[in-house]
Amino acid sequence: MGLTRQPYICAQDLHTGGSLLSQPSVIAETLRSLMSGSPFDAGIPVSRKCIDDLIVAGLGPIFFHTLHYSNLAAEIDKDMKLKASDITSRALTAEQTKHVAAAISRLQGCGIDPILLKGVSFGANYYAEPHLRIMGDVDLLLPPDRIYEAERIFLEDGYQRYQPTSNIDYEHHIHSAPLLHPERQIWIELHRRLLPEEFPASHEPPLDLSTGEQETERFNLGSLSVRRFRPEFELLF
Repeated sequence: MGLTRQPYICAQDLHTGGSLLSQPSVIAETLRSLMSGSPFDAGIPVSRKCIDDLIVAGLGPIFFHTLHYSNLAAEIDKDMKLKASDITSRALTAEQTKHVAAAISRLQGCGIDPILLKGVSFGANYYAEPHLRIMGDVDLLLPPDRIYEAERIFLEDGYQRYQPTSNIDYEHHIHSAPLLHPERQIWIELHRRLLPEEFPASHEPPLDLSTGEQETERFNLGSLSVRRFRPEFELLF
């Protein structure tokens, strides 16, 4: 049975941190409204501090979006902070998506067709609007034997290898060392597997690399055709 493509609420969206816990009803109602497309409950009080905390946590655009289901934006967002966070998120997402598409196109031009994981894919596939899913970095799944070639391509294009302070062995890590483009402020992680190598499930179906390669579909990222996981497999992953 296929899954309906409703908003996918990830752990990042639920990780609200300290002070937001003082109004958990606002978080719960925001996520319920987002997933169902129904109005935010006007009977739930929302403090000014809660709005500030939502914005800091990256949930401002989602909250602003749900308020419009019930026409509460003008009443609750009197100083337009939520609207400003929504506009900012739209602009950043558009810019980030453009650079993600350019990065994937560069690899495709060299014969590497990566699978786009998480962030941008989730925003395009499961959310009412892509900018509601905040993106921290770009995760690309590649055949392990193409990782170094892809890294070389990005280094030639101005990306820089991040030098962590921790002693991570990126030769055997789930992804290679993160790459940052200093001007575009885009982070890219090149994944060689779906799960850490020490996890037994990473070496056998359904979460081994060969199975994942068969569970993909294509979608349009702007004008570029890009691979991502099918909804059922993406949810499992």
